[in-house]
Amino acid sequence: MSLLRLISTLTLALGAFATPLDLSIASKTSSGNLPVTTVHQFSPGTWVEGIDFRWNGKLLVNILTSPDMYQLDTSSGQTQHVTTISNATGLYGITEVLPDQFYVASGKLNLLAGTTDIGSWAIHHVDMSTFDFTGKPRSVSTVTTFATAKINGLTTLDPIRGLVLACDDKNGVVYRVNVYTGENVIVADDPLMKPVANSTVKNGINGIKVRDGALYFTNTGAGTFNKVPINKDGKQTGPGVTIATNPEKKGGDDWTFDVNGNAFIGDNPNNWVNLVRAGSHNTEIIAGGPNSTAVLGPTCLEFGPSIQDRKRGSVYVGFNGGIGQYSTGQYTQGGGVLRLDTSSLGVCQ
Repeated sequence: MSLLRLISTLTLALGAFATPLDLSIASKTSSGNLPVTTVHQFSPGTWVEGIDFRWNGKLLVNILTSPDMYQLDTSSGQTQHVTTISNATGLYGITEVLPDQFYVASGKLNLLAGTTDIGSWAIHHVDMSTFDFTGKPRSVSTVTTFATAKINGLTTLDPIRGLVLACDDKNGVVYRVNVYTGENVIVADDPLMKPVANSTVKNGINGIKVRDGALYFTNTGAGTFNKVPINKDGKQTGPGVTIATNPEKKGGDDWTFDVNGNAFIGDNPNNWVNLVRAGSHNTEIIAGGPNSTAVLGPTCLEFGPSIQDRKRGSVYVGFNGGIGQYSTGQYTQGGGVLRLDTSSLGVCQ
C-alpha cells in the first residue's frame, strides 16, 4: 500500500461510508492488449500470490509454493529475501495497516494433491521498519489463527483501530481481524461469496477491497465481480450485488482499484487481466487472452507509486506462470511480476 492509498484508507475509516449504487450482471468485451513488461520471473514452480508496495517504492511479494516473502526493486528487477513464515507451506494475501507494518495470511496446502490443512491458516505481522538498515524485518509474529477458515485475500478496513478484513474462500465468509488484539469474527456472509458446487474451481470469494461503504470482491469459482454494503465496523448491512460476470463462469483472483474506481482484475486461472470500468457492467480483456501466453495466471495487482509509474499508469501484476503445471508437477514457467502501462486506456490511477 502506498502512502497515498494509506491516506485514502484513513479517510474511509473516519466515516466516508455511503450507500452504494446497485449494479447488475453484464458481458465481456475487449479493449485491446497492452504491452507486457516482465519485471522479474522466479524459477519454474514458483507461484506469486500477493503483492504490496512499501513507502519507498519497493514491492513486497508473497509466494504460495513456499512460505517466503521477497522484496522486489521494480526498476532493476532485483529481489531480496525478507522472511520465511513458520508452520506454513505458502503465503496468501498481504495488506499494510500503518507505514511498513504489513500483515500476511499463511497456511498449509498441497497444490499437486489439491489438498489443504484446515486449521493451519493464520495472519502474521511483518514489521519492515528496520529492513532497509538491517536486511531483515524488525519482527515477525502471529496475530491470529483460524480453526475452520481458509484465508485468502486481505484488505485494511481501519488503520487507526487496526482492523483488517480477511476472506475465507472455502466457506465463503469475511472475517474482521483486530491486529492489535488478535480477535477475529465473521462480519459478512453472502451467497455471492460461496464456492460454486459444480465449478471446476473450488474457491469462492478471493480478492477483496473496501470503497465508498462497500466491500468489493471476486468469486473465482463463479467468475464474478461483486459488492456488499458494509458499515464502518465491516459488518454487512444488505444483500450482495453482482457487478460483472465472466462468460467463462470462472476466474477472478486478487485485483486493485485505481483512484477513479476502475477495477483491474487478475483473472487467474484464466490467462488475462480484466478491466471493469467504474459504472460499467462489462469485463474487458486488457492484457493476455484465451490464445495468449503473455500473462500466465495473473493472481494480484497493485499500481506503482513512483512518478514514472503514475505517468505511465503502471500496474504491477503478480502471476503464477500458468495454473495447469501445479496440478501435474511438470513445471515449465516460473511465476513473477509483470508491468502493464494503462495510460492508453483513458483511465487514471
